[in-house]
Amino acid sequence: MSNVFIAFQANEEARPIVEAILADNPGAQVDHSPALIKIDVPQKLTIRRQTIEQLTGQPFDLQQLHVNLVTLSGHIDEDDDQFTLSWQPCPHTPRRTGDTPWIPASSNASSASRNATPP
Repeated sequence: MSNVFIAFQANEEARPIVEAILADNPGAQVDHSPALIKIDVPQKLTIRRQTIEQLTGQPFDLQQLHVNLVTLSGHIDEDDDQFTLSWQPCPHTPRRTGDTPWIPASSNASSASRNATPP
């Protein structure tokens, strides 16, 4: 099982976001560095606006989390109420038509691998 992760600057603005992630994601593991807080979660991580608002007692726009965001890994799905990272496609995300097939960088790749989907 793969982990997704998100990392924030270690400051007071990020504290309620980190607390909300820990409250809403039971498998979350935190790694504190001097200037960075990294959170790893197996498969899926969700940040809920409502949880942050409950912790702070103030309205919160999820776009504010980008100010202290350092890095992340996973597929992003966000709306006004939640920000989700996962390694599984979100079921409500429509598939795009007309996408170009993935082509490996190597020009020596076989024709079968040129039409393969990425790993």
